[in-house]
Amino acid sequence: MAKPIPVLHVPAPSREDTEKAALDALRDSVAQDAEALQQALRVVRGLHERGLLELTAAALEKGDDLLRLVVEQVNQPGALRLLRNAITLLQQAGAWDLEKWGPILEGAAAGIQEAQAHPPKRPLGVFGLLHLLSDPDVSRALHTLFGALKGMGRVLGQSAGEEG
Repeated sequence: MAKPIPVLHVPAPSREDTEKAALDALRDSVAQDAEALQQALRVVRGLHERGLLELTAAALEKGDDLLRLVVEQVNQPGALRLLRNAITLLQQAGAWDLEKWGPILEGAAAGIQEAQAHPPKRPLGVFGLLHLLSDPDVSRALHTLFGALKGMGRVLGQSAGEEG
């Protein structure tokens, strides 16, 4: 006659063993991702120092109330128009070539600083204007500005259904 197959009873790990294994795994993870954890702690510290961590925690705790308030504000006619305009602006800004805009914005900032540093002593007359128009820097800026105006006019005409 055949012998019965013995049933092996594997003892369940004790709570201490389970906790030790979990702590060992956590320690290994911390050691492996130490740099990422340190960076995350720096981010959390920065949020805390600026009061944003508390704000985020409060937003999470009062999430439903906050969401209700946001929805109420967005449902106002002016807010919807603002959101539509912001979305349109962001979509158009995504199509801009920032390498081309950099010098233009830098030049505008430099021009504003120069104008503030040297305010005019008297109003600009016709001869002063003609003199400025002969300046190559002014000519370059006007060429860029007129190109932008021409493109804007073309698009406005197309959207109005005009030929031109």
